[in-house]
Amino acid sequence: MGFGLLFIGYFLHYLLGLNQLITFTTLIGCVLMYVGLSSLSLYCHTFNFARYTTFALALTAFYRTAQGITELFPVTISFVNDAIGYYVSLLELMVTVVFHAFLAIAIKEICLRTGVQKNAVRAMTNLVAVVLYELLWFWYSTEQQRSSMLPTSVEQRSFSGMLYGFTMLMKLIWIFSNLTLIGSCYRRICPAGQEAADAKRAKKPSRFAFVNRVRERYQASEEKAIREDRAYRQQRYDEQARAVAQKNRNQHKKTRAQTRDEIRAAREASQNRDRSGR
Repeated sequence: MGFGLLFIGYFLHYLLGLNQLITFTTLIGCVLMYVGLSSLSLYCHTFNFARYTTFALALTAFYRTAQGITELFPVTISFVNDAIGYYVSLLELMVTVVFHAFLAIAIKEICLRTGVQKNAVRAMTNLVAVVLYELLWFWYSTEQQRSSMLPTSVEQRSFSGMLYGFTMLMKLIWIFSNLTLIGSCYRRICPAGQEAADAKRAKKPSRFAFVNRVRERYQASEEKAIREDRAYRQQRYDEQARAVAQKNRNQHKKTRAQTRDEIRAAREASQNRDRSGR
């Protein structure tokens, strides 16, 4: 369906991308997220907005990759410097917020369609965590700029270090929260018609009773998601069919009314001719 590729791409871009030694994984993650969001857009068009945002993420990932190369190897790249890096950081902050906003809205919509209300609430909660991180990071970068221009005390440097640690902790929280959310959507949501293929790959019953109970609950939640998705699609199809039928009836009524007016006008013209002939 697309959640699997989205999970892998998100993991490569945001979690492994924290390591400066393997920053190239951010570009690979952008490609995988784009492919996963393209598949999800077939079921919910709102994912298209997040998919288009991955192009901007790829630009920032390309710069981070070039920056990592200059730190690992004795090479010089003309566009990698502190001035451009500052503006790329600001762009990265804005794009991250926009991407997660579109992603949260899309996940909320598809979860509400399939009856997975908990994931819909978690999507919006994770978005709040992302916004809080962005505000903290902006605060920290402002403190860093001010400390580089003015002399600072030991207390200010200690506060700056604590702020940096809390900011990184917040980043890890929303990264793992979104990975958990995407993984939950992968397990609980699947398109209608896929249950037959899943049944073929079903495992044999386990010797342990609690494992079988967990499997039964998981299968029941999957079947519920499939039924909700199928019911939603059938409802939309019925609404469109009713709208088309109503439009055709209105056109038919309009045509009959026009026909009656034409007949009435022809009779009046014939009567006028008969009167004038007399």
